[in-house]
Amino acid sequence: MSTPSPSSPFITSSSHGLSTKPVARENSTRRRKLIHAEQLRAFVEATDALEIDGETLEDLTSDWPDLEDFVLDVSNIDVDAETIFAFPDATPSRDDDMFDARVFGGEEAARAASWSKHEINRMRRHLKVHGMAAFLREYIEVRALPIHNLLCAFGVLLCDELQKKTKKTQLWMLKAVLFRDLRDKLPQYNTVDDAVELIRSSRRILILTGAGINLAFSSFARQIYPSNFIPSPCHRFIKAIEDKGQLLRNYTQNIDTLETLAGVRNVLQCHGSFATASCLQCHQRVPGSHIESDIFRGNVPLCKLCNAPGAKKTRPRRKRGKRRSDEEEEEPDYPPGIMKPDITFFGEKLSDSFDKLRDADRQDVDLIIIIGTSLKVAPVGDMLAYMPHSVPQILINKTPIAHINPDIILLGSADAIVQHLCSKLDWELPPYTPPEQPAARPVRRKRRSEPVAVEPERIGNSHVWLFEEAEGGEWLKRFEAAVLASELAPPLASTSSSESTLVDQPTSAREARNTKKARFG
Repeated sequence: MSTPSPSSPFITSSSHGLSTKPVARENSTRRRKLIHAEQLRAFVEATDALEIDGETLEDLTSDWPDLEDFVLDVSNIDVDAETIFAFPDATPSRDDDMFDARVFGGEEAARAASWSKHEINRMRRHLKVHGMAAFLREYIEVRALPIHNLLCAFGVLLCDELQKKTKKTQLWMLKAVLFRDLRDKLPQYNTVDDAVELIRSSRRILILTGAGINLAFSSFARQIYPSNFIPSPCHRFIKAIEDKGQLLRNYTQNIDTLETLAGVRNVLQCHGSFATASCLQCHQRVPGSHIESDIFRGNVPLCKLCNAPGAKKTRPRRKRGKRRSDEEEEEPDYPPGIMKPDITFFGEKLSDSFDKLRDADRQDVDLIIIIGTSLKVAPVGDMLAYMPHSVPQILINKTPIAHINPDIILLGSADAIVQHLCSKLDWELPPYTPPEQPAARPVRRKRRSEPVAVEPERIGNSHVWLFEEAEGGEWLKRFEAAVLASELAPPLASTSSSESTLVDQPTSAREARNTKKARFG
């Protein structure tokens, strides 16, 4: 049987052209279900790093109810590795790679779709140099290649069931796989002093800050309203970089306008802010200060135009033929023209300026600093996928981010870390002069801002440094174990590729399943 070409519409598990005896021998329903379950498990684990919408998640996991009972039935019996792994003879993937070559194929998957090494290297280079968005445009939109064939080039041969998912779901699976290939760490940058020198010498620094907020405005506005807080040392650190002419742009996910309050001018508030508010009915926009008093009194801010004497009172039109339900009858009757701060709620599209500035900045950036964000909320969370891989990256965060690969990782209190960096840079943080505040509303600090008192701890000889309040969790435990194993290994020892992994691979299907965490509800 001839091997399918990269343009072939479908590659079945029986046509991948492998000659290993276990694959030829085992083709039972049980084996197919086990492989399907292991592949599905890997993609569900990937949702921790890559955002997925409800519709795609539902399609991805629609087969799980049929698989769950089956997997539970075989969990207490011995199943050899050749049964659970579609490619048992493949070289095991590194311990932190959820797309195990024994489950997905690795190099064998690429051969199954007739991808040459030259083609694969060209695609990987395109991805790393131009970013994920440009890669998807070139290979999905322009060349119109089947997604499951592209996945083979990156070592992932989907089982027949996953190949039948919708194009939207397959595109998400491709993105999940591409994330691991986006960027290699730059080996020349590892220490705090390297971070200091990068900040000192760079001239077009792009800074990503903040986190998405996924709550209803009416329940938290009074607690997070900007005038409740003052800029932290992190905000003033960004201001210091801008004052020295080194800031390309600050992309913030926060909505509190504290960057602006700190004096930062070149900032894009990606999720909007309280700086302005708009009427949901007539769309009149006013300064945010116009609704501040209502917010602090606990009132719903209303549009003065829509609620002026003699103004026409209108309500949203109900679709023809749709009757008001009893629940709707019980809902409170608010006046028309509610004023909403111009913030982007979860699921809403960002402004067009985000895409335009991001595409322009990728041409100029020479250093990226990520401060205080998990980078899980798209599209800001995908920002690094658009940046050239040759640009150095510094992460300043309380916790690590598993789905990115920064060159220097500084874990702990962001305020403490930037103050430590400033002391080494011999920088003074710009002072903050607050505007007059009403006496009845005391100003609170948003974060601790005490000076750092303890030198950071380096993990072995690595690029990871721990400051006060660092929270590494399981990621840090695995990383420390890997660093220790690497440093204890004999420098001239000769080991085969299958023996070079830091953690011994499981020898049975039961052990293999126990090393993965099922995340199905």
